[in-house]
Amino acid sequence: MSYSKNTIHSTVIMCDYLKDFHHHITTNINTINEKKFPNFSIQIIQYEGSKIIRIFLELIILYNNTQKFNIPISILITRKFPYESPIFYIILKSNNTIYNQQNHDIDLNTGKLLVKSLINWDYSLMLYDVLIEVYNSFNKVFPILQAPPGYNKHLHINNNANYNNQQAQPNNNQNYNNQVQNFNVNNQINQENYTRSSDRNCKYYTTLFF
Repeated sequence: MSYSKNTIHSTVIMCDYLKDFHHHITTNINTINEKKFPNFSIQIIQYEGSKIIRIFLELIILYNNTQKFNIPISILITRKFPYESPIFYIILKSNNTIYNQQNHDIDLNTGKLLVKSLINWDYSLMLYDVLIEVYNSFNKVFPILQAPPGYNKHLHINNNANYNNQQAQPNNNQNYNNQVQNFNVNNQINQENYTRSSDRNCKYYTTLFF
């Protein structure tokens, strides 16, 4: 979905951001909007008592130098942005996928992204700068794998950060190579059958369609 800059600005001012940063936030969102990421959308959600914007999009990542997969990303623009860092999550689409423990930019318990620009956040950074770093991280180490045989999703709760009420547990080192091999054959990621829901700390306020 594509939005006009005026629509984005109108959405921003409906939230609880400081007025002085409305233009800055609008510019950040519009920069991503203009890149035409698959399934791009913006929503107003309730997060920690404030109305903020959640961005949803998909990054196209090449697996094993042969296949392209759409990896869903959720971005929360926190109320004190840009002086407070945004929150990026990778979303699991399937019961049978887990976060790849070989990618150290992913919190295996929550799916929260921990790239350097987020850890060492600077208010001058743009959301798109972070996305570029996330994209490079995922291309270097593919972010998800197929769950191992006998995997029980009820054993570990991942804080609902995957927005699909899925659970995940880290892959054991000894199983890593098998998981990589099995991923390409057995885990053709379902590009349609996943549901976007909220994490434990945020609720949808409204979904915007223009």
